[in-house]
Amino acid sequence: MSGRLRGGALTLGLTLGDDPLTPDRLTSAPAAMSHSRARLTLVALLAALGSACGDRDTDATPGDSAAQADSASAPFTGPVTSTPTAMPLAVADITLWESGMDAELDAVRESAATLQRATTPGDSAMAIIAMNEGNTRAAGATGAGVEESRYLFIHSTLSEAVANLVPLEQVMDVSAMPASMVAELRKNRETALAGMSTALPAEVMEALRARASALRTQQLALVAARLKSAGLGP
Repeated sequence: MSGRLRGGALTLGLTLGDDPLTPDRLTSAPAAMSHSRARLTLVALLAALGSACGDRDTDATPGDSAAQADSASAPFTGPVTSTPTAMPLAVADITLWESGMDAELDAVRESAATLQRATTPGDSAMAIIAMNEGNTRAAGATGAGVEESRYLFIHSTLSEAVANLVPLEQVMDVSAMPASMVAELRKNRETALAGMSTALPAEVMEALRARASALRTQQLALVAARLKSAGLGP
């Protein structure tokens, strides 16, 4: 099992023994491992996913995140539109992102229900894999009403801005860090925000400042749901 960051997203390489873990191999997994061992393997994968990506959600805990899920907005119900990825972001894209995260949360819950009904290691493995960020993105794009590439662009850009707009303490635990390190982190965030303020329209940055805390809460709730559904949280 391996993973690497590529363009802000985690690219996963899954293996069973020394060979790539493919859907065909998953369905034949009973011959190689028990149901419980297969599930534990995929649970470990999801744990790695939760700690390595989630747009700097490494400090999130399932209990803290799940308690804040009420910030989600109503799902988008309009038609899917084809929008070039390079088109500048607008204030309306923030609402589309909220709707996309709602749809991803629904997809995670559906996969959790599938996992509960699973009777073979292969079925369990596929249900857990379906919960990860890369596999719920299509549902998010549908919920937002845009193409998947556009949704990824909206998600990656806005999540980076939000992570730098909310208080540093909402992103990571700095209580045990030296004061000099905390000061350096704050300086880096200010530099990043200055760059984003140049790249994003002023009205988008203003809207993000007002909604950053709620958006961050919704992100953490989604991360918590992924972990809880895999059996890693209460």
